[in-house]
Amino acid sequence: MQLRIDCWLILAVSIVIVKQCDAVSSFHRNYTISLSSLSPETAIYVRYKLCLTSQPHYVTANVSAKNPSLPNTFTATEVEILKPGVILKIKRNDIEAGWIEIEMIVNLYIVLDTGNCDALYAIGQRNSGSYQFNVGGVDINIYCDMTTSNGGWTVFQRRFDGSVDFYQPWKYYEDGFGNVNTEFWMGLKYLHLLTESGNYLLRLDMTLCNGTSVFREYSNFRVGNASTNYTLTVDNYKHYTALRAHQGMQFSTFDRDNDKVNTSDCAKRFKGGWWYNNCMDANLNGVYGPCETDEKYLHFKSLGTLTDGTLTKTEMKFKPNHQFGFKLS
Repeated sequence: MQLRIDCWLILAVSIVIVKQCDAVSSFHRNYTISLSSLSPETAIYVRYKLCLTSQPHYVTANVSAKNPSLPNTFTATEVEILKPGVILKIKRNDIEAGWIEIEMIVNLYIVLDTGNCDALYAIGQRNSGSYQFNVGGVDINIYCDMTTSNGGWTVFQRRFDGSVDFYQPWKYYEDGFGNVNTEFWMGLKYLHLLTESGNYLLRLDMTLCNGTSVFREYSNFRVGNASTNYTLTVDNYKHYTALRAHQGMQFSTFDRDNDKVNTSDCAKRFKGGWWYNNCMDANLNGVYGPCETDEKYLHFKSLGTLTDGTLTKTEMKFKPNHQFGFKLS
């Protein structure tokens, strides 16, 4: 449908001179505008009035009459997102004709290019699913969990039916494999870029052989760069001991042995890619085999998986640790 631009807006806000571009990933801004239209639906262009380092990846908007006593209601839809501003389609819901000038408030929620699902959650996105983000100059699909424990989780691993083989070479683990809507591994190079600040919570959601769902959370989660072989850093494991053996370990696959065992290869022996030590207390990328009693399957030692049967589902995810001050500006 061709949208008709009936008028250009005059923004009744002061232009703020910004000396340095904002470095945060999310913004919320209110704009007061005066708008009339020849039809019940019109298109407008709203400038952000922000110094942005990149074109926003997501913008959501809502519009309301500035005078709360007026019965006018509006629906705002994003048509095109640009670096300096956004084109919105505004439809007046209470009439089927044009309207004379009305002063209204436009609320914009802006998310820059970031692989952080928490930034989407902060602007009101509540639907779990796949979203496209630009990470290190590459557009990738990332699954966002918007319902678990206050939402905003970036999911980087999921197992639940064995449809994807996780016994893969180094290149696959580095780049990622599978489908974000089913079983998948995000990719170590993206994990590094998204967690290098270290102020992240790691959450492991797991389902036991008997159907019980459990979770474990760890702080200061991050993954090192390629020169460290994507070394794992994680804290707060004193209560959840299965990851203690993997803190500070390099990642290993069957064709890249970085474990601490001199006489064998943990990745080959236990059929997975992981931060193996000598060898492991957890093997969430092992062979899918629900309720088996062998460490090569989805094993998590502190949950008794060797005696009670290995896991049937796993999901690994992270989000910014709000304790360290991640805020929507």
